[in-house]
Amino acid sequence: MATRSRTANHMRTFIADTEEFLKETAGQVGDKIQTIRANIEETLSDAKDKILELEHDAVKKMKKGARMADKFVHKNPWSSIGIAAATGLILGLIIRRR
Repeated sequence: MATRSRTANHMRTFIADTEEFLKETAGQVGDKIQTIRANIEETLSDAKDKILELEHDAVKKMKKGARMADKFVHKNPWSSIGIAAATGLILGLIIRRR
């Protein structure tokens, strides 16, 4: 999940830089530059759409995971308490050693 987050952040930075480049070169004239700008704008639009789609998918997966965890906890309350206690104990021991 961290890799997706980093990738999304890199994409946002790239998009912001590209938008700034397009603003700065808005006064440039010529057929070739206009064609290149149009291609960049189209690619930029596609990248924005893809980021929104990735974010939507991530939120959907997180909600599904939360629902599954909620169902598990409701079906197995004592197991959940035991797992939480064991996890807390292990983390406490790890932190204490540092």
